[in-house]
Amino acid sequence: MHWFFIALVGPIVWSIVNHTDKYLLSKYSKEKEGGVGSLMIFSTLFSVFLLPILFFLDQSVFSVSISNILLLLLVGFINGLSIFMYMSALETDEASIVVPFFQIVPVFGYFLGYLMLGEVLNINKIAPACLLIFGAIILSLEFSEDHPVKIKKKVFSLMLGSTFMIAFSEVLFKFVAIEEEGFWLSSFWNYAGLVLFGLILYICVKSYRTEFITLIKTSGKIILSLNIASEGLTLMGNIAFMYATLLAPIALVMTVTAYQPAIVFLIGIILTLYVPHISIEKITTRHLLHKGLAIGVMVFASYLLY
Repeated sequence: MHWFFIALVGPIVWSIVNHTDKYLLSKYSKEKEGGVGSLMIFSTLFSVFLLPILFFLDQSVFSVSISNILLLLLVGFINGLSIFMYMSALETDEASIVVPFFQIVPVFGYFLGYLMLGEVLNINKIAPACLLIFGAIILSLEFSEDHPVKIKKKVFSLMLGSTFMIAFSEVLFKFVAIEEEGFWLSSFWNYAGLVLFGLILYICVKSYRTEFITLIKTSGKIILSLNIASEGLTLMGNIAFMYATLLAPIALVMTVTAYQPAIVFLIGIILTLYVPHISIEKITTRHLLHKGLAIGVMVFASYLLY
């Protein structure tokens, strides 16, 4: 099979996961009772089941220096914070609006890699990076008959924060995993940090804890099943993407990830038309043109960036 179609598996299944997240938030998240926090506890504590697997793959996890353990725990904690911001934005707006912002991650990654790892900053990447941010601004615009055009400040700020956290955690992870420790060992402590983030939410935020316990009693099996399915799909996409990098240059393979916003957009339209009880997005002509233009700009910019 051609490498392109293998690489495309990643964006497709990741897009399905994005809509699954939106469905969970729409159906089970009640802002007054704890909001996104209760579902965050589900997602982060689920990672505890991955720890024995990662330990089996590299049983030297406890031979790491204390400084590197703390650094990797911080990476996992930052990942948890980025997921929290993403889910908060997803609770506020549609998946086709939120997900394209992830294309900004490489922009932050380029500058953080330069500042923290001494990586060479390619001047040819500046224009695509600016174009990506321009596309994000277009996407964050809100049109209404009641008021002039304005920026959706909450979604924009949450997703800028989320993408910055992702890029920051990836740079830290690369520093430890490549420069100091191995991949599986680093992943173990990374996920341990994610579990720690969930535990802190559970212990410190009463509203999240109350809603989490309520969800366990009323819908625990359904939410756990959807979380397992989401994690399985995410893993499938990651494996397909990594395998594709063995068949073609990684920069070429990474261009395929630029199609994810368009796939999320297409899935959202299909769900709205045929199964609106699962997901509903605004698909008037004005909204389609708005999203289509912004996503088109970001896909093109991502292609140039990679």
